[in-house]
Amino acid sequence: MAKTRLCTKCGSRRLNKFFKSHRARICTKCQKTRTRTYSRAVHLRETYGISMAEYDRMLKAQNGRCHICNGTRNYNLQVDHCHTTGLIRGLLCKQCNKRLLPAAKDRVDRLHAAINYLTNPPAFKVIGERVAACEL
Repeated sequence: MAKTRLCTKCGSRRLNKFFKSHRARICTKCQKTRTRTYSRAVHLRETYGISMAEYDRMLKAQNGRCHICNGTRNYNLQVDHCHTTGLIRGLLCKQCNKRLLPAAKDRVDRLHAAINYLTNPPAFKVIGERVAACEL
């Protein structure tokens, strides 16, 4: 006789093959339903403590654009927050939220140094304004 176990979600007794692993407590049917119903609103509330309406207000205040690069994307902007304090700072594209800020380690002095570097390149003082020979 095939082994069965109880799904803690629906209460049905199901064959072991309907569970993802030997330790799983929820059957695959319930797991699929749970995944489908896990909406963006739930994610925002559980992860950041904000409602979808608050997200939409921030998005409208930023004119639907990333606050750093001012770009528009075909995906939802990410909620940026400080990992030290937990304070929500705004909405950013994946590029800015996952690459730019982590590269600077959220340090304002590094970002100011980068701005200074781009507006006043040190090479100009040494060799003048010279264009690289590589393809642009």
